[in-house]
Amino acid sequence: MRTAIILLTVFVVLVGSCLAGGISVSQSINKATLPFEDSAVFKVTLQWNGTPSAYRFRQPLDTYFDRLRVSGFISSIASTGSGVDEVTTKTYQYTLVPSSAGLGKIDPITINYVTMPDSAEGELVTEAMTVQIHEPIPVKQKNSNILVWLIIALIAVIVVVIVVVIIIRIRRKSAQPPQKSPIEETLDKLATLKQEAGSDMKKFQTGLYHLLRDFLSAQYLIDVDGIDDDALSATFEGKHIPSQQSDKLVQLIVEARRDKFRPVTSEPGDTIRLETEVRELLSNELLSNELLSKL
Repeated sequence: MRTAIILLTVFVVLVGSCLAGGISVSQSINKATLPFEDSAVFKVTLQWNGTPSAYRFRQPLDTYFDRLRVSGFISSIASTGSGVDEVTTKTYQYTLVPSSAGLGKIDPITINYVTMPDSAEGELVTEAMTVQIHEPIPVKQKNSNILVWLIIALIAVIVVVIVVVIIIRIRRKSAQPPQKSPIEETLDKLATLKQEAGSDMKKFQTGLYHLLRDFLSAQYLIDVDGIDDDALSATFEGKHIPSQQSDKLVQLIVEARRDKFRPVTSEPGDTIRLETEVRELLSNELLSNELLSKL
């Protein structure tokens, strides 16, 4: 008999309810007394006859807890039955933990709702509830020292991990090959294009146009796709490119763009000579950039 009384005291559920029209509200808390190191579950339950869409509610609920704070919250809605027998239940569940010892209070909660489809407004109010919160259990000094050492050990592990990560990143960065400039990448791709095109001038010119287009976009932020041949020269103004080099680039781009869309005949060695001409032009540009960087 004594055991049953103790269990009843520990797991007591306090419940209140309120009814308004076709909807009712009730609230409950699963513990009347609460150890400071424990938590309690506080629920607000709404129930009505009809579908889940019969009512709309303002979110979130306006709640106030004294000596208690919310450590978790979930809400759910479900219905049983169908047609005229359908019953819907909506639940708001709060997990509460003590913030100080004494009499914890849960203020009445006003729940505003709108009936559908006529949009009639109404409200429900829960009842105030209380829970007795015990004093916290004193922490032994020995446990406190262990906690301090655990924190120190954790900080030491974190520092070691950070140092290791930094060292690995530095080594990876030093092991990576230097990043190539747009000119160097274009020269590498030009050699590949020469091998793939062979003596096919049309194929070479098509690939050359794409190489020069990508080079000018990366090096000088010039989009040649959107510029007419007649206006192409003007785009190089203010780009710090010698006029002789810019004129040659314009000539190469215009010829390559035209050869993409017309029959092209060539003599043996024409692609080799053109590739050499482009390579010399870009190599001179690379040399000029290196000299400027040293000034």
